[in-house]
Amino acid sequence: MIGSQGPRTTEPASLRADALAIFNSGLDQANPRDAVQRFLDWDAPILALDRHPAPPKLYDLNGFRHVWIIGAGKASAAMAEGLHLLIGDQITGGLVIVPEGQGDRNIGPIQLLESSHPRLSPQSRNSAQRMADFASGMTGQDLCIALISGGASALVFDPVDDLELATIQSLIDQLSDGGATIQELNSVRRLLCRLKGGGLSRLIAPCELLTLVASDVVGNTLGDVGSGLTISSPEAEDTVDKVLSKYRIDLSHQPKVSKALRKIPEPAVPTENEEVRLILDNSTALLGCAAKARSLGYEAVAVTASLVGSARDLGPMLAQASAELLEGSSGLRPPAVLLFGGESTVRIAGRGRGGRNQELALAAMKPWSALKNAVLLSAGTDGDDGGTGVAGAVVDCHSWDRLCALGEDPNRLLDDNDSGSAFEKLGDQVLTGITGTNVMDLQIIVAGPKPVRPQRPLLPG
Repeated sequence: MIGSQGPRTTEPASLRADALAIFNSGLDQANPRDAVQRFLDWDAPILALDRHPAPPKLYDLNGFRHVWIIGAGKASAAMAEGLHLLIGDQITGGLVIVPEGQGDRNIGPIQLLESSHPRLSPQSRNSAQRMADFASGMTGQDLCIALISGGASALVFDPVDDLELATIQSLIDQLSDGGATIQELNSVRRLLCRLKGGGLSRLIAPCELLTLVASDVVGNTLGDVGSGLTISSPEAEDTVDKVLSKYRIDLSHQPKVSKALRKIPEPAVPTENEEVRLILDNSTALLGCAAKARSLGYEAVAVTASLVGSARDLGPMLAQASAELLEGSSGLRPPAVLLFGGESTVRIAGRGRGGRNQELALAAMKPWSALKNAVLLSAGTDGDDGGTGVAGAVVDCHSWDRLCALGEDPNRLLDDNDSGSAFEKLGDQVLTGITGTNVMDLQIIVAGPKPVRPQRPLLPG
């Protein structure tokens, strides 16, 4: 829900409510359990991939001695639920690594094992060892279905060359605080973890392997989802050098790490018994958002599922997009909704708390004060923006003045990366709890006036 306090006009309040309803519909559409059931078709004993190039890929489960489930990530527990609902009586056993708070239960024969996220810990190493042991018991007479989603990069980590987890975490922190993208971070992680970059698939072989992926990366480069546990991602020899140079990382005092990052493994060649399918991504959530917006009477446009850049830059950019919409110069006229998906970055220079969505919203606050009939909601689909337990935040034309009236300097809070404090004081956090999905972020611009008569909804297929 969105908390609220302080005086507001009726119009922004009603637009805020619509923005939240639209966001929640995006979450509903991006439910990983439902995505698995949409993608797979079960007509015993045949398991078919529903969305695929012709000819169809069919698995006769009677032809396998065992059917194993393995997985890791924020969305993987819900993916396991969907798979168990389809073929539960066919599953021999399973192991799925999940964030703390999602475990302590089994899904039929599938064990959920909790691990740490977003920071590496001994749990990360333990879960990797458990996963490796589980995979090593599979044979060429078996089928393994891997359920991979974002978050696996930290949940499962077995360092190469006996490197210390704390040393690796320090390097990841330097990159992340400098504003590194997920692709840049994972180019490093893949070289420092035995199971990443297809390492897990090498342990699973010669077992037949089907990988189902819920993507949390821009562009759906599947080898970057969870750093590619079952998907090999060839690294150019100079990729990591470019990343380290870009963020001014000096490893002269860490020779073991430097050496490990220069061991570029030969890319694994996928075999005929390996299949990889994308079943869920940000565009799925955008479909749900657009359908809800139209049902509320708005014209709706999904602008992009690939919004990237600095959160501090994207906030004002979205304010400009809203201004053009309100002026009628964008080709779309209010009441209307603009939808964006993607993942921004934040350069950490202060000591505050928050996440990329709250920082984006705070950066938009000053220019938004001139937009009298529009609201912006920016939130992460996983429900946890920057480890704050808050999904994101909402901004309208009153937000800047209200924050100043509370004795706060919004610019100082932004410079201190303290967007979390700003929106906590305003009561304008988006609070969902842990959602069980993870398809990056959503930015929703709702421009009034509020519709009187709903448009005919266009439902996603």
